[in-house]
Amino acid sequence: MNFSELKNAIIADATSMNVRTALVENGAFKTEFVSDLPSMESFADSLSKICSDFSGIDAYVICTGPGSVLGTRVASAAVSTLAKMHKAPVFEFDAMKIAAYAVFCRGGNSDFSILAPSRKGFANLLNFSNAEVECEREIEDENLASFCKPRKFLLKQKNTVSKNLSEIEEIEISLSETYEILKRYPNLATICGFPPDAKSLTKREYVKWKAQAPI
Repeated sequence: MNFSELKNAIIADATSMNVRTALVENGAFKTEFVSDLPSMESFADSLSKICSDFSGIDAYVICTGPGSVLGTRVASAAVSTLAKMHKAPVFEFDAMKIAAYAVFCRGGNSDFSILAPSRKGFANLLNFSNAEVECEREIEDENLASFCKPRKFLLKQKNTVSKNLSEIEEIEISLSETYEILKRYPNLATICGFPPDAKSLTKREYVKWKAQAPI
């Protein structure tokens, strides 16, 4: 199964300050729910807001980062449980790649950088050019000028960011736009194992998550 074959799916993103869940029904985007509460308090409730019967869900589609490792772990546990109960596959996607293709599809100069907050003093960076991702890495935010392209955007994942990041134009990607991007570029969603891994660009956090991940 690939993403373009999905008819009924749950899409979830708990990598930012807002927990987003959405339902795709009969191949069309039906509804999205956004909560500003922490994922541990809101994720299960968010799922119940968009779907009352999970037996008909063909697949689950989850954002695995970069972003909040805790939020992704909560979403991963819930999604993995439902997927195993109903024998459905889980797809994963990268928040920054979705943001990059969203900017690209909106038009304008196709040579740009996407940034997102990381640990203190660092930022996640994705450079995009010629309709594809050039690189994705973590950098010190004081070195933005050395690594970023002139046109750049900050993926809104936190309310408070460093001074260097606060001066960059913010973008926010809804799950409805995410769905449209994934339909257009289905290779951005790939089937993953159980539980989905939290993809942090910070090696320290990623190793810690891998050690604690088994459910």
